[in-house]
Amino acid sequence: MHFSLVRGTWEYFLEDYPNQSLVNSLLHIIDFGANLGFNGSLCKQSCHNLKSATEFPEFIKKSVVDLLCNGHALGPFIIPPYLNFRCSPLGSVTRPHKPLKCCLINHLSWPHGFSINDSIPDSEGTIKYEAFEHALHNVASSGKGTLLAKLDLKDAFHHIPVCQYD
Repeated sequence: MHFSLVRGTWEYFLEDYPNQSLVNSLLHIIDFGANLGFNGSLCKQSCHNLKSATEFPEFIKKSVVDLLCNGHALGPFIIPPYLNFRCSPLGSVTRPHKPLKCCLINHLSWPHGFSINDSIPDSEGTIKYEAFEHALHNVASSGKGTLLAKLDLKDAFHHIPVCQYD
């Protein structure tokens, strides 16, 4: 989807949102991408997938194909596409649902001490959610006819553009 269409939609629906500073931050992210705060060294890094990737090969294959088809990933690459190309292992984890639920993981905490996650300060990667009571207060103070919507985006980070530097 073209980002100008996305931006216009967000702009329209958040026109009367009480916290315009937040709206401006969201629009800035749409325009330029989110700054992840990565401050690690630029280097070339390759890896092998986790052992768990071999336990559910069809699930891994389908998950990767879905990521590629939706434009959430690029590859595979015969040679690294960038000078400082960092690769993180893929794996799977299961959750005890009936039937068993399998989830794809990209192990961004590998290698220990030199990972992508190690290079993003906690202050940049911490999310603080407002309490439900805060939402109730906002709805009540906004008056009759106010609506509240909640979204639960699957793999929400796939919907957020990242700034080109990160």
